[in-house]
Amino acid sequence: MPLSERRAGALGLNPNEVRTLARPRSMTVLARGTLLLVAALLAGCAGGGGARTTPAAAGSAAPMGHAKVTITIHRSAAASSARRPAFISPSTQSIAIYVFSVDGGGNIAGNPVATTYADLTPQSPNCTGTDTVVCSVAVGAPPGTDAFGVELYSGTGESGSLLGSLSPTSATERTITAGDNNVTLPLVVGGVAANVTISGNVSRLVLGSPASIPLNIVATDAAGNVIVGADPYAYGITLNNSDSSGALNLSTATVTSPANAVTLTYTGGALTGPPTIGGSATYASVTPYSLQYVSGTLTSPCTGGLCSGVANGPQPFASSVSEAGYDGQPFTLSVNGSGCTVDPSGSTAATNGALAFNLYGPPTGGTCTVQATDIAGNGLPIVVSFAAAVTPTLVSTCGDSLPKPADPYGVGLYVYVGCGNVGTLYGSYLFVPLDSFYNPLSFQIAVYANPNEAALGQFTIGSNRYITGVAISPPYVVYSGQSGTSQVPFTSLVP
Repeated sequence: MPLSERRAGALGLNPNEVRTLARPRSMTVLARGTLLLVAALLAGCAGGGGARTTPAAAGSAAPMGHAKVTITIHRSAAASSARRPAFISPSTQSIAIYVFSVDGGGNIAGNPVATTYADLTPQSPNCTGTDTVVCSVAVGAPPGTDAFGVELYSGTGESGSLLGSLSPTSATERTITAGDNNVTLPLVVGGVAANVTISGNVSRLVLGSPASIPLNIVATDAAGNVIVGADPYAYGITLNNSDSSGALNLSTATVTSPANAVTLTYTGGALTGPPTIGGSATYASVTPYSLQYVSGTLTSPCTGGLCSGVANGPQPFASSVSEAGYDGQPFTLSVNGSGCTVDPSGSTAATNGALAFNLYGPPTGGTCTVQATDIAGNGLPIVVSFAAAVTPTLVSTCGDSLPKPADPYGVGLYVYVGCGNVGTLYGSYLFVPLDSFYNPLSFQIAVYANPNEAALGQFTIGSNRYITGVAISPPYVVYSGQSGTSQVPFTSLVP
């Protein structure tokens, strides 16, 4: 494939004429970075074996000088550790060098007058070394003022991915003369990024808590090499901020080099939502930096965090705590108040910004306070005022029930039950109506043959949570509650 119009445009070339200069090669443009190419331009030097120079027009009789370009490629990590901060992709295997004439007014021609190609591998005749490969390339250049453009590739023969690019500018101009004049021209070839990752050391922003976050912007070329150094990228990176509140700001929106420092500053003000710092770059995909936003304002269904007159019943009091933008983070719940229990307790992750919980109040009534706290320390006390639990009734289906002055258990209700077909019975029970995982129901029945004698037997009911009513219905004691209706035969109450 001839040199593409896209790459020709990047070098400031006329795409139609470039096709007559470049030899066939494959192109996959993905990469970014900063490459330092040091070129010693030696007038009249024809050294650097292995280079192929193509003049602008076949059979051109224009005199040609020569430039000698030297490039050093560190192939291994060990070799790279000792090199200067400038970046040359370790995956570089070939180069294309374009020469442009400059007129007396300083105008650079739109098309190159010559193009030189060379492979840059340890096996190339113009290269030496293995871990550190040093290559010299002879470049044909007409006498006078010339400007240079460069492209570096991941494959030999200018194939594979574009790893570095340099457009001809006044900074790349040099005067080429006949004779023995030696000139040095540093050509800074910008790395071409394939992937950019934006990150920071903060995962969330909290309303009212200002923050200053240094951003890490890591660019890799198409071969996966991290682009380092202080030299400019071939194509700059433009950053963008999804928040429009004005409370979150970037120190700069343009990154031109790996050495650029970028800071994200948060004033502590309200944001429009969880922010994302993204970016764009020519030929590159960008992985953005996303943060969670904690508004700091916790809410509950109770008005102002207060629920009054909640009845003790067969079900616990169900409530929740919420916070905008708090998805996936844990709330911590604790409870204060005698006889109060909250489930779950401790730290539990929120779902869709909210955490549901069950609260069990004291049977005698009273106040329970659930303290909800987010991971940033913002809190909300949820106050629930419980009414006293209603004691279930004890009735008889076979006669009158008369209270006895003294209750052998000291708590609950003691009654005389007259049932002619079974004789005279007395019943007593102890009832704790708190329905909780941690405070299970306790319910006892005792049957007496004579109010002045010991009980014939007693039974503790544990299979029916939250008893709401008890009936003496010979030959059973029948009780009802949250789990339905159950009965205990008299015979099971007799020792």
